[in-house]
Amino acid sequence: MGQSIMFQITQLDTDSGLVIVEDKDFGLRYEFKEPELQNAKIIDDYDLHITTKAGEKIVVPILNR
Repeated sequence: MGQSIMFQITQLDTDSGLVIVEDKDFGLRYEFKEPELQNAKIIDDYDLHITTKAGEKIVVPILNR
């Protein structure tokens, strides 16, 4: 039986710096704001990795483990 992905990025707006991640199975929704957002991805289900326009890498925990 395969493991489902917990959180997914449902909105990524580089103009406003808004990233929304959701776990639709549990009805969880979190918003993160990074004004210099270039890109974002989820690593290991619980960490949001943000890359800024200056190339800086920021790791933001979605949930505490």
